[in-house]
Amino acid sequence: MRRITRTSMLAGLGLAAIVGVAGAAAQVYVDTTDLPRAAGTHLTLAHPASTSFITPGTVAEAGETYRKILVDAGWQQYDQLAASDPTPTRIMRFRKGVQGLSVFVIREPRHGDTSVNYTAELLVNDAVAPQAPGVPNER
Repeated sequence: MRRITRTSMLAGLGLAAIVGVAGAAAQVYVDTTDLPRAAGTHLTLAHPASTSFITPGTVAEAGETYRKILVDAGWQQYDQLAASDPTPTRIMRFRKGVQGLSVFVIREPRHGDTSVNYTAELLVNDAVAPQAPGVPNER
């Protein structure tokens, strides 16, 4: 029979606490494969941390479509970047409670398709996120 010492018991409790915290942190990431997509999309990568797909429309049209889809699903947009040169791009960031989401919309240079990527983010604190121009920051 193995003797349990105070040191081994404390070490075991510490390890359990670390595993518990890591497990809790893993639960706050959104599963990107469960997020809504518009009709007519073609999935190119499906992983809980990051999902990519081809979608109809231009970058501007797709960006607005996915902004609306996500807001309607309860996500709050708090940041946005856009570029038109050399490749049309739109990056949006959303939050829903402690979950974070980055949405990257780009025109694929090789085929001219519009690609969307959802990437799960972990919000490390509850500070008010910077507000994008024209994007309400509801708190």
